[in-house]
Amino acid sequence: MRKILLALIVLGALASCEENKESVRQLHAYFNLDSLLEQQVFVLYDRGAEVQKVVRMDGEEEVRTFVPDTSQWRDEFAIIKDFNINKPYYVGSFNEVKKAGKVIFQPNSEDLAVTQFELTYSEDELIRIESFLDEEKYIYTNKRKLTMEFAEGLLKSYQIDGSQKMILQDEVDYVISGSISVQ
Repeated sequence: MRKILLALIVLGALASCEENKESVRQLHAYFNLDSLLEQQVFVLYDRGAEVQKVVRMDGEEEVRTFVPDTSQWRDEFAIIKDFNINKPYYVGSFNEVKKAGKVIFQPNSEDLAVTQFELTYSEDELIRIESFLDEEKYIYTNKRKLTMEFAEGLLKSYQIDGSQKMILQDEVDYVISGSISVQ
């Protein structure tokens, strides 16, 4: 009796593992920006990449140059992850259009924050990502444009142009950019 019970438990565990694998597969419905960024964290760190970060807001500019470790790269990329369309609640929400050297993901409805996600390739190598995000909540609106440039599989630059309007406050325009160089 114990052997039968043990066999049923093992079979049940194996069946549930199989279901989990299937649900993970469903999360790869679109281009996975998070995975690309995580891969870049390690490649850029291993190559000792330096980033020159420029932040412009309300006519003021701050420039900082540094060599990030892996946690600092993750912090740098945190704002970019907002543009990821490979999320469970986005499955079925985008149409994929392929044109010469481009893959464009366009939303099926106007209710989505990411309004376009475009990949540009040269000879099957990713060279550019451009995406637009438009959030409207009761207390604020936030519009952002992301541009990322790649060369030989490495991120070379990124830029986020944005504006944010809070209730009872003026609109704030900002630009966050990073230029990456490898030694």
